Amino acid sequence: MPPTPPGLPPNARAWPGLDSKGPDLVVGDLKTLARRLEKQLEDMITTATAHLQTAASASPTAYGQWDAASQLAGTASTAHAAITDHHMRFIYAMQAVVKKLYATAHVYDEHEAEIKAKIRKLERLLSGDPAPMTSNRPAPQVAGPGPSWPESGTGPSWPEAGS
Repeated sequence: MPPTPPGLPPNARAWPGLDSKGPDLVVGDLKTLARRLEKQLEDMITTATAHLQTAASASPTAYGQWDAASQLAGTASTAHAAITDHHMRFIYAMQAVVKKLYATAHVYDEHEAEIKAKIRKLERLLSGDPAPMTSNRPAPQVAGPGPSWPESGTGPSWPEAGS
C-alpha cells in the first residue's frame, strides 16, 4: 500500500483491490483447475501414445504400390510429423501451465501461513503472552528506508513485516 499521512485513509484509487467485495484469488480454485488440466493432459498423452503406436506400425506400402500411393505415403508421413510436433508443443505448454498453477497455489498457501503466524504472534502480544513466534525461515532483512524486496517466496515486502 502506498504511504499516506498518519490518520488518513489509504488512497483507494491507487489500490483498486481494496474495494473488493470478495476473495480475488481462491487458492482452492487454482488447485482444482490444475488437477482438472492435469487429468485432461493425462488423457491427451494416453490418446496420443496409442495413436502414435498405431501410426508407427503402418508401413508406406499400406497406401498401395502405384505412383500416386507412394506420393500420398510421403505426404501423409510429413503431415503426420507436423501434426505430432504441434501436438507435443501443446502438451508441453499445458504441462507448464499446470506446473505454474500448482506453484502459484503453493506460494499463496505459504504466504497465508506466514500471515496467520504473524497474526497469532500479535494476538499473543496483545494478550500479554510474550511467547516467541516460531518460524523455520529467517525474518526478511530491512535495508534502510522504504520497502525491502525479499527473494522470491520469502513473504510480504513491507518493512514492518520483519519487525
